[in-house]
Amino acid sequence: DIGQPFSWATRGGGMLFTAHGPVRADGSIETGAPEQQIALTFDNLAQTLRAAGSHSDKVLQVIVYLTDVNDVKLLDDIY
Repeated sequence: DIGQPFSWATRGGGMLFTAHGPVRADGSIETGAPEQQIALTFDNLAQTLRAAGSHSDKVLQVIVYLTDVNDVKLLDDIY
């Protein structure tokens, strides 16, 4: 528990709902290079899926918000 005021994941209707960002294990936010932020966000998603007994091959949809459209190619490469 990193002291966030919300749940990183919840189940409902037989599905797992989750949202992530570039949050380090200590609760601080990664504000460095976009590569670091994107990789950490996807690592957090993978960790949550594992903890829930799931895997990325069961994910139905991923919505990503970027602050710089120029990072789309980078996101695609990491994803």
